[in-house]
Amino acid sequence: MKHYILTFIFAYSVSTFKTQVFQSSCVALEEVTKKYKIDADALALQAVYTLNDTYKDSIEIKPSLSNKFLSAIIAIYNSTNHPARDTVFDLLNIRALHIRDMNHMYVSADSNEIWMKNLRNNIVPTGNSQVDILMNKYFLKKVTYYDFLGQVLNHSVSFETDTNCNILALSKKFISVPGYNSSGENQWVIDGDKIYDSITTNYTQLIFYHAWNDCPSGCINGRAWKFRVYNDCSVEYFGSFGDALPPGVGIKPNGSILNTISVYPNPSSSRIFIYDEAKTNTDYKLHILNQYGETVYSVDSFKLNTEIELEFLPKGLYFLQLQYISEKKVIKIVKE
Repeated sequence: MKHYILTFIFAYSVSTFKTQVFQSSCVALEEVTKKYKIDADALALQAVYTLNDTYKDSIEIKPSLSNKFLSAIIAIYNSTNHPARDTVFDLLNIRALHIRDMNHMYVSADSNEIWMKNLRNNIVPTGNSQVDILMNKYFLKKVTYYDFLGQVLNHSVSFETDTNCNILALSKKFISVPGYNSSGENQWVIDGDKIYDSITTNYTQLIFYHAWNDCPSGCINGRAWKFRVYNDCSVEYFGSFGDALPPGVGIKPNGSILNTISVYPNPSSSRIFIYDEAKTNTDYKLHILNQYGETVYSVDSFKLNTEIELEFLPKGLYFLQLQYISEKKVIKIVKE
């Protein structure tokens, strides 16, 4: 796919672009820091595997790497005088959430074991001290028990945790549990948006990559924006390259009443909440478009600070479009 030749194309396309440096800050409000801590953890976890760092065997995500990435993301987020910042954060909401799964895992084991029978019947503690200690220490909650219609001896239990961790390292802790068969990450991750990273002594480089069009099979189209964040939290922008964004996706206008609108949770498996920080009582036209630009949901008079059910939509990438008179805001949403 196109993103595999990202480095080559980017090096060529920005050769004639005059870079720009903006003073910024690596400090943000608590809600912003909390939001992007997830991305920083995902980048840090990916980095320890890429670098073959000893932390790849640790369940804890390497704090120094996570903090470095978080500072860089916040610095770019705070560079509000640059339109590319609005594009990657507010318009496209490019995240690193799908780089590594940090919250879901499975364990496959002999269904005759007492602890497996108890999990199947929602009995916790399970009666196995090792399983119970791991569930308690890492806040693991059973999500689903798969008995495969009784066709196999080894059944599977999926767990989730709201604490970001190295799932592969955590899953290995179950190897010595009686009846163990296998374990690992349990989240199906499709291709999509990414943040490419590199860290040097003097700066942290982040490339925000937005992808679309047939992403379940490997995205066909993509566009990227390149930033470097220096140790003093100043931000250098190197330009963007790639395919033109889909119709209707453009940089939001400064001062628009649409600037205070956000969507969470995103990604979501069931519903989203469209939040208006300004608490305006305005009627909007709302459309949800699939990755081919086809409208799959539409409301002519929509009030913000309202939930929308997504259960009727297949998993994948969508664009939520809000329109007020001639102004539009498009937010990328992901249905898990």
